[in-house]
Amino acid sequence: MLEHKKELCANLEKESWSFFRCVDDESELSLPGRLFLENNKVSELDPVILLPGIGGSAIDARLNKKDSPAWYCFKKLDWFRIWFATEEILVQTCWMDNLALSYDPHAKVYNNTYGVETRPTDFGGLQGVEYLDYKLNIPIPFTSIYSTMVQSLVKVGYVRGKNIRGAPFDWRLPAATLVENGWYTNFQNLIEETYTINGNKSVHIISHSLGCPTSLYFLNMMPQAWLDKYIKSFIPIAGPWSGAGKALRAAISGDNFGLTVAEIDIISKKSMRNVARNAGGLVQLFPDNILWPSDKLVVRTPTKNYTVSDYPQLFADAGYPMSAIIWEDVNTLNEMKPPRVATNCIYGYGVPTEISYYYDKGFDSDPLMDVSNLGDGTVPLESLEECQYWATKQTQPVVVKQYNLIGHGDIIKNTDVIAQVLSITTR
Repeated sequence: MLEHKKELCANLEKESWSFFRCVDDESELSLPGRLFLENNKVSELDPVILLPGIGGSAIDARLNKKDSPAWYCFKKLDWFRIWFATEEILVQTCWMDNLALSYDPHAKVYNNTYGVETRPTDFGGLQGVEYLDYKLNIPIPFTSIYSTMVQSLVKVGYVRGKNIRGAPFDWRLPAATLVENGWYTNFQNLIEETYTINGNKSVHIISHSLGCPTSLYFLNMMPQAWLDKYIKSFIPIAGPWSGAGKALRAAISGDNFGLTVAEIDIISKKSMRNVARNAGGLVQLFPDNILWPSDKLVVRTPTKNYTVSDYPQLFADAGYPMSAIIWEDVNTLNEMKPPRVATNCIYGYGVPTEISYYYDKGFDSDPLMDVSNLGDGTVPLESLEECQYWATKQTQPVVVKQYNLIGHGDIIKNTDVIAQVLSITTR
């Protein structure tokens, strides 16, 4: 059992897309905060709100179903954690049916499986962003998300639920749908409430991966007077501003976030593919045709090549044209404007990053990957770098901090990165 745990942790650590991290020791988690205090005197703390990346927000569900995919699946169940609950791995048929989305292209509406209601876990608290799963209120270490950053913030004097808060969101949904279902209204209220309970101190928004364009979309919506009052700064970390190939691969052939033991997938790639293909939040991360040239090659097969302009044909050939329809509806989300607030853009680089795929055995098989790009192991360098151009498009300062050889998932637990964040949020 211990050897399997070690193997699982090793797989998770090398899989840079993965939101899972195997960290057990609280002293290790708070180490960046302790090291920061050794070199800095902290007398003032600005409030912060954390947004996770794709798969990094916990989601609750409530069931009131008439049908189920298997006899052992619950049809009725009060609120429970559906993403990510470790016990759900044992009943993946039920799990994936409850997690699935469908898309109505005429109404432009995403629907859960009939009889399933979902919501972000512990919005405003930290149990939806610090770890993805808890048992008897004890966190499961390998589901760690922001735990290192949270513990380090606490170490320098932050208080959970007061000046450090979480904004989990349904990562399956694109930003426009988060507007429609009221999440952005809740986010605005959370920022204003956090400002008030901290003596009218403006708030730092810290986001990772998908949380970066999700929070930028919100900032773009808000009037300048509101931004000037409530937002101290925007700290996007590892933002996929113009997409990432891994999102495309997840929708074509599936991805299981590195959850593999003895070459056996703990989570079915095909089941996750079915979720990904209808998840506008993930589809909006396909490499776009705004930054990338229209002839940028992303997928090859023995008989046909596909560029960033060929998603309709690619998904028609892959047997799921709905993903291309969703792409057409969410692609405009990538044309976002500068945040109009002080910004500290942080990302890693120098890690081999997948940039295109060769499906030599069909779209149901794992592809051969071109990993020649030196981004952060998940997001290509060109996509990460886009934030640097905001400096010429807004009057508020834009600082870009790059970290060599730090991967996409590791960056939010890195000691130097957390020290950089603390240098912004404390005085």
